[in-house]
Amino acid sequence: MSRTKVTLAPKPAPAQEVSANEVFSAEAVADLSDRLKRIEGQVRGVQRMVEEGRNCRDILNQLNAVRAAAYQVSLLLVRDYATQCLRESDESGTIDDLVKTLSQLPY
Repeated sequence: MSRTKVTLAPKPAPAQEVSANEVFSAEAVADLSDRLKRIEGQVRGVQRMVEEGRNCRDILNQLNAVRAAAYQVSLLLVRDYATQCLRESDESGTIDDLVKTLSQLPY
């Protein structure tokens, strides 16, 4: 029985961590954090409703509220990220147009 030597590829270098403050504005970080904490509370409430055997319609109504809140967070995140990135580019006049277009994208 012959042995074959297995050569492992080198481990990739760890990704450099980027703090939220380098990507998003301070206002956006605070707003995103607050909204995500609210969503977390809503999800816990839905979980409690399921455990308590609450009415399906009530649970679905709350899940719809969670989905809508998550969508609003995604819009805020994209708006701020696009604005921050484009401010660093030479074409700053397109920021408002881009933000408007991105905010109209379907979920």
